[in-house]
Amino acid sequence: MTTSTARKNGGRCPECGDAVAEDRKGRGWVKHLNNRNCDFERGMKDVRE
Repeated sequence: MTTSTARKNGGRCPECGDAVAEDRKGRGWVKHLNNRNCDFERGMKDVRE
């Protein structure tokens, strides 16, 4: 999931509601902490983050 989407949703996936990791290194994407099967924005990355 993209970092900006995670921030807009309070650190949670809008599709499944799972918490996501923080983007501490500024890579533009974050991973789900528990639900690894959610495909929401899988493979997408923020360009400007």
